[in-house]
Amino acid sequence: MSAAGLYSVTVSDVLGCSSTVSQNIIEEQFPDSTNIVLNLNGLQLNVTNNGSAFHILNFGDGSPLSNQTAPQHLYANAGQYNISLIVVNACGSDTFNYQITVSPASLTDLNDDFRVSIRPNPFSDKTVIYFDNPNNSNFNIQITDLKGSVIRSYQNVRSNELTIERKDLPVAIFILFPMAKAYKVENCR
Repeated sequence: MSAAGLYSVTVSDVLGCSSTVSQNIIEEQFPDSTNIVLNLNGLQLNVTNNGSAFHILNFGDGSPLSNQTAPQHLYANAGQYNISLIVVNACGSDTFNYQITVSPASLTDLNDDFRVSIRPNPFSDKTVIYFDNPNNSNFNIQITDLKGSVIRSYQNVRSNELTIERKDLPVAIFILFPMAKAYKVENCR
């Protein structure tokens, strides 16, 4: 058989007796994950199933398995997680493994005990901003003036410190974002 359809089988014996059986064969695909979408937004993983396959998810953080159609899972901590997706249909099951990196997407994802220190503050030539980053999460840091205008921007900061050189910074008071709170950095000559 090379395609789905109605097939008949006739069996005959030596005496000429025969019997015919017909069976409708449907084409089923082995399960795959193409209809299941994993969408990571900060610390939250949203899963949608646009197909008919049943699935089971292991989020990789020790939480219970989920067999919900569209689960939402909030990770407690930033970091890398190995998740397993088991997809089941009439032909069997298959397991798909993914490694995801979870990091805070906004200020509300950061812990209240997030610590920052700025030394020296105020500064004349350069200062170093030290902050908690035990999982080497990716931070985009902006320095704004008191009116909210972005003065300088640093992308993809993965360490736990950032050196800011005075260079072309005007003499002013700046606010540092995105941290759990705004932090005042004073710049003087």
